[in-house]
Amino acid sequence: MKSKILLALTLLLGASTTIWAVGNLGKANQKKHAYTNEDVWAAYEGFNNTLLDSNKYIYKTNSSYPSAVDRGNGAAAIWCQPIYWDMAMNAYKLAKAQKDRKKTSYYKTLCEKIFAGNKAQYCQFDFDDNYSTLRPNVSSHKIDELFTSYGFSATNRGAAFNNGKQNVGGIEATKIKIGEDGGIEATDLFQNPIPLGKQGDKNMHQYKLDGFYYKNTDKVRNSEIYKKGIGDPRWSVNVMP
Repeated sequence: MKSKILLALTLLLGASTTIWAVGNLGKANQKKHAYTNEDVWAAYEGFNNTLLDSNKYIYKTNSSYPSAVDRGNGAAAIWCQPIYWDMAMNAYKLAKAQKDRKKTSYYKTLCEKIFAGNKAQYCQFDFDDNYSTLRPNVSSHKIDELFTSYGFSATNRGAAFNNGKQNVGGIEATKIKIGEDGGIEATDLFQNPIPLGKQGDKNMHQYKLDGFYYKNTDKVRNSEIYKKGIGDPRWSVNVMP
């Protein structure tokens, strides 16, 4: 109940433009309402003390979680985070309108920390264990040799942009693998890797998708792609152990 009261009071901050007006002399004038300026600040500070992860600077789902790890472990939904960031910006604007230097400085810094925290939490890749079948008619099958011009892990325009700093596992984890077993051709892995439909039909891309099921052969069973469960698990339903 306490958390609900805090949240209800804090939402008042989102309507701070209806609470305050700045006069010609730059003075903030409080309009007459049932709640006071102190109520607004106490509610918002209580909200942050309860739900803001002070280490990661993203918000928690509720007060039962000690930290905001991810969506399934304490972190509020991704769409909630910008709402809470907007509340922090409103707090900064309100403090500035009140000419409260201490609060203005504090909430400006808080806005920056929340932005940085969300960037660190959500603006990154998580590429790892990306495999490719062997490219036909290629004499040497190198790691990451999926495209002809640039590797998937290219640092200038690929998954390893900014030298892999955007990827959880770093630059090495962005490289495409074929497997320590030497790889497998698509025609040896799939029943039909190019399921052709009727050319020109509006649904031609939907034809014969059963061709993507793996073949039930020893070559498939011994491949690293099959052993590590790479790809859609439904593809391997016909492979007998």
